[in-house]
Amino acid sequence: MTSFRDPERAFDEHVATRYRLYSGLLLGLPYDLLQRVGRLLPVFAEHCRKALPLKESPRAIVARFFAENPLLTDVAKDEALFLFLQLIERQIVLFDALEDASFTQMHDLAGPGSVAELVTTVRRDNRQGELAELLEQTATRIVLTAHPTQFYPDTVQHIIQDLRVALTLNDLADVERLLLQLGKTRFTNRERPSPIDEARGVLRSLEEVFYDVLPGIAGRMLVAAHGREHLPEHLPARPNLQIGFWPGGDRDGNPFVTAGVTLEVARLLRERVLERHYLAAGALARRLTFAGVYDRILGIRERLRATWLGAADRHRSTLPIGPSDVPAYASAGDLQAELLALREVIVREHQRLFLDELDDFILKVHLFGFYFASLDLRQSSEVFLTSLRQLLPLVAGAVFSPTEREQLERAQTAQQIPCDLLEQLLARALALPAELPSGLAPATRDTIEVLRLVPHIQESNGELGLHRVIISHSRGPEDALVVLILARLAGLAPEQTRLDLVPLFESVADLQHAQDTMARLFSSAAYRAWLDRRGRRQVVMLGYSDGTKDGGYLTANWSIRQARRRLTELGRREGIRMVFFDGRGGPPARGGGNTHRFYRSRDANIEQWETQLTIQGQTISSNFGNHEMAEYHVEQLYTANLENLLMPDREEDPPPELLPLLAELSATSFRRYRALREDPAFLTLLGERSPLPLFDHLTIASRPVTRQTQDKLDLENLRAIPFVATWSILKMQIPGFYGLGAALAEVIAAGREAELRRLYRGSRFFRALLDNAAMSLLKSRFDITAHLQADARLGPLWRDLYDEARRVEQCILLIAQQPQLLANDPLVRASIRFREEIVLPLLVIVHDAFARYNDLVSRGRADCEDAVRARKMALKGIAAVINATRNAA
Repeated sequence: MTSFRDPERAFDEHVATRYRLYSGLLLGLPYDLLQRVGRLLPVFAEHCRKALPLKESPRAIVARFFAENPLLTDVAKDEALFLFLQLIERQIVLFDALEDASFTQMHDLAGPGSVAELVTTVRRDNRQGELAELLEQTATRIVLTAHPTQFYPDTVQHIIQDLRVALTLNDLADVERLLLQLGKTRFTNRERPSPIDEARGVLRSLEEVFYDVLPGIAGRMLVAAHGREHLPEHLPARPNLQIGFWPGGDRDGNPFVTAGVTLEVARLLRERVLERHYLAAGALARRLTFAGVYDRILGIRERLRATWLGAADRHRSTLPIGPSDVPAYASAGDLQAELLALREVIVREHQRLFLDELDDFILKVHLFGFYFASLDLRQSSEVFLTSLRQLLPLVAGAVFSPTEREQLERAQTAQQIPCDLLEQLLARALALPAELPSGLAPATRDTIEVLRLVPHIQESNGELGLHRVIISHSRGPEDALVVLILARLAGLAPEQTRLDLVPLFESVADLQHAQDTMARLFSSAAYRAWLDRRGRRQVVMLGYSDGTKDGGYLTANWSIRQARRRLTELGRREGIRMVFFDGRGGPPARGGGNTHRFYRSRDANIEQWETQLTIQGQTISSNFGNHEMAEYHVEQLYTANLENLLMPDREEDPPPELLPLLAELSATSFRRYRALREDPAFLTLLGERSPLPLFDHLTIASRPVTRQTQDKLDLENLRAIPFVATWSILKMQIPGFYGLGAALAEVIAAGREAELRRLYRGSRFFRALLDNAAMSLLKSRFDITAHLQADARLGPLWRDLYDEARRVEQCILLIAQQPQLLANDPLVRASIRFREEIVLPLLVIVHDAFARYNDLVSRGRADCEDAVRARKMALKGIAAVINATRNAA
């Protein structure tokens, strides 16, 4: 029987020991040169371990290794390093697959945060009625994004899935065959994927995992809430478990996402969910074979086939053949009505036989409809404003007086169009011709075309198929009003349009002004009328990634926490339900890490009716890669706000008397982080001595590295993903801790250590902050870059970063009273430490490669043969390091 009380022992038994066994197979793969060079990989790894404490640079470590190993004299250095890199890539895949295959041995699926535990508590306290009411009002939305933090191509991901299964079954022969397959399979894309390629990749998770997992979770909760063995007669009006989808809709900084791409992705989502429904109906027909039922389920299946045919790509040869005169379903509601009628027959006439299987299908239709996932449109506020400026002259002459036209002309050159003028525009009947004039900027044309698609997609997929626009870089109330006007210009009548506007606040300044922005917006008669038609519900998105890049780890998290409080107060005062949508990435520096702990930090001053967050790239596969992992992580999110709302003693987190302390910590941390950003050596390190210049050459995503083309490095335009990933590869995870140490140390030096300990004990939010910072520290190792101490320009910066890391570690251990970092989470600690040992030789290879490349570029030799080889090595290594570190970007 598995015990969860000794996680380190479980990790050693189920992962570490088995890894050592199976990794031997990798080093002995029967491929000539690979086998000979592979046997030297452990020697190279040990060489690196001994050399790094001596502060040797990776270039010196690599050069000395080849000088001291005559066995490699007939193999070119780059060829040997490339083979080392290939082997380490495959070792990482093996380790990942072992962790995933052992998930249920190391995680309690019925423990804290699970549906099972919540159901037990609800039944014990006789609170089923309260839970049933909450299920009508709450929702959890997991939004899958296409952000480029997943580097494995489809072929490798398929092998990983099969390897998980073989390892779970301990099928040694199959494991060996799959490792042989890995040895012959390419690990990188030959060219950049298109946005539709990215959408297809993310769709796999919907088809293979979420379609089966979510109905089980929602069903168990509904059954428990209504105190019966089967589903209640009436389901919630809206699904309380939802999936959002950004691939194909997120066009912020990605010129390759067009209205045509959005339409095709919406079609793909509809086609794939209909295919799943068709297959589910077929499986159900194998069980519902009794009189009065069988013909009805066959009829449902045939109507689903006809509906699927209507949505599918006609060139596909895998479509089922059947009668051509069967009517398609007009909507998911029509299908649901037939299933519920069939359910009544089974209950009334067939002793509820196979009712659970039918209920599962009913829940699938309820949760996924004909849309599978809600496609979000996202674009920058600057693009929306520029689009409006270009379009207004096309309509102004027809509807405005000379005085008003003069006002518009002045506004055209202002930084922003005043709210008063925008409200005047909203009071007019504005429209553009059906055929847009030539000469429009591509982004302007796309803005109108994609808004015109909203009614079409809602008609085919359902309202939840596409119902909101996310406005990136929202800085004022004008940004939402601009989108309202653009919607009017696109022909969307306010009274008939079912569309939510979601401001996204990202920088520290924008987060601090979010309450003022929304208050002014709520005072707009036009916007208030729009909000009334949408049920007086306002979603606000809060961005962790750019917030951290702008203000540092502690200040970004605290600013978002404070913004939630202030916006909640505003919403309650105005009678508007505020819903917070968190833009989180994989690592702590981008709002990731152990996110469950943040959502369990109850606060009576923060609205918690819904949980919404983005899940990106690697996090999709590492947290939701199979049914068991997905069940665990979805339940942790799903039960968090339910538990918070069910608790009668809703405390504040942090406690009110400790708010000034957190504000003080944030202010100190912000000053230190901004001073770091303004240090000229900071940009020198990133631009000349890091892998950042190589990110534009990666073939991992359709989206460019920066939002705007530029000649020199600009942190404002640099995307958060390459920024954080660069520090991950440098093994200095400063976005996940810098500034925190200085802030904590200052309070401790003032003799106020007891206050910090009281904050740690009394605030889940603060504990989660420190735990995630500890995770960043465990993933850092400064010996890789210790040679920079001797650099005249970068030495002081390196020492400052190193000193801050040590400061953070000492403060966390003192405040948490732990013997080592993450002593309270030994499983995560063991996993990180083991993984870092595998990655060590890879890091040396990558640092050697990008150092050689950067050096040649600085001497004007970027196109020489040596630079091309170094770049190829570095690019392959960058992807390998990100994959190895898991959630590093």
